[in-house]
Formats: sequence, C-alpha cells, structure tokens
Amino acid sequence: AQAGGILAFKSMGDMTEEEAAQKVVYFMSIDRAKFRAPVKPGDRLEYRISVLKNKGQIWVLDGKAYVDDVLVSEAELKAMIVDK
Repeated sequence: AQAGGILAFKSMGDMTEEEAAQKVVYFMSIDRAKFRAPVKPGDRLEYRISVLKNKGQIWVLDGKAYVDDVLVSEAELKAMIVDK
C-alpha cells in the first residue's frame, strides 16, 4: 500500500517538492487481497504496482508481490490524495 502511494504521487505529473509536501495520502481500502504462497524470511519480495484508474483525488492501483518471479500475493488498493 505504501509503494502504491508513492506511485500515485509520481503519476500526478510535474509536481514540485513544495507542492508534494502539502499533500497527504489516505488509504481507503485494500480489496480482493489474495495470498497465494507463503513468504519466508530471506525471500526477496518484489512489488509490481500499476495505476488502474484515477478519478479526481481517488486512485485505484493493482498491486502484485513476487518471489523469484512467482506471484505470492495480489490486491487492489484504493487511495485518496488530498491537501494537508
């Protein structure tokens, strides 16, 4: 979810550091979460996140987690980016 918030900020276009400092990300929900395989200590977890849609302040993201290119978890994330 945190990585998704960063992606949403980066996807907002040419935002200065000062403008970004005046925004905050609120996570609204994590939906359709599926845990497909156990992850053990020492595994290298790779997150692949993409923007599904953006409508105003609301962002919907698709998040997948992989270990050695094997899908271990996935979810749909919803976040809202608003002024502080």
